[in-house]
Amino acid sequence: MARGILWFKSRLEMKLFSIIIVIVAGFAALIFLTIQKETDDLLKKTKEQASFLSSSVITSLQKDMMEGRADMARWLIEDLKTMKGVERLQIIRTDSTEAFQDLRTIRDVEKRTAIKKEWLENHPDRANPIAKGIDNPLFKDTLKKGTTEAVEYNERVEGKEVFTYLKPIANEPRCFGCHGSDKNLRGILMVSIAVDKDIQSIRWYVIITSVITVLIVITFMRTLINNIILKPITHLVDVVDKISMGETDKKIDISSNDDIQDLADAIDRLRISMKMAIEKLYKR
Repeated sequence: MARGILWFKSRLEMKLFSIIIVIVAGFAALIFLTIQKETDDLLKKTKEQASFLSSSVITSLQKDMMEGRADMARWLIEDLKTMKGVERLQIIRTDSTEAFQDLRTIRDVEKRTAIKKEWLENHPDRANPIAKGIDNPLFKDTLKKGTTEAVEYNERVEGKEVFTYLKPIANEPRCFGCHGSDKNLRGILMVSIAVDKDIQSIRWYVIITSVITVLIVITFMRTLINNIILKPITHLVDVVDKISMGETDKKIDISSNDDIQDLADAIDRLRISMKMAIEKLYKR
């Protein structure tokens, strides 16, 4: 049989293996699409989670504020910051400082109405508490527009892939008594959820599973091709070579019940005919 190339035993094997490679390439494209879909599904789920969390926080804040429990609103924010996966959760004032981290709002409210001592208990009073994530162009744009429309975007925070959801908080008429009516927004609720580990887990799971599957498929296909196609053809070539040199006693041992066996039977009939013809010649 014709000499092979590299580690292939024959050119036919190389061609058949090339077909497998094309199939594997298609499978690789499918892997990429699967990873992309799983990532999109994860981001969609994260968006829904962030939206629900934001709505719940704002509803609770408004309820606590209307009931005069600003301290409960502060503790709620601090507790939610410790949730698994929450990278950032903060209410950002229109001047880009973080609410509940100093006494500015309380002192401002004090000018319009009486405050409660509970509001001041264990309340932090940081100097100029600039919020995190305010340098993002989309945050700046949201703050500048002053609308209540939610905004979402992906960003990297300290090397992590993060999904950020912004929900502007409107300054409603019921808030005027404590906070005044000079601004359209009370601030912006920023919820940032880390998705880096989840995305990496999805990617590695799909890649590892797919690579193992591909290796198994390649091994199986090569073994199958070798046993069903290449070995019988190699055997036929060997027999035909011997017939061409006058050796007509070697029988063909193929029982594949397919087109290769039909070819083997035809060659075997040729072998028998040539053997009979040679024997007749010797008898003369």
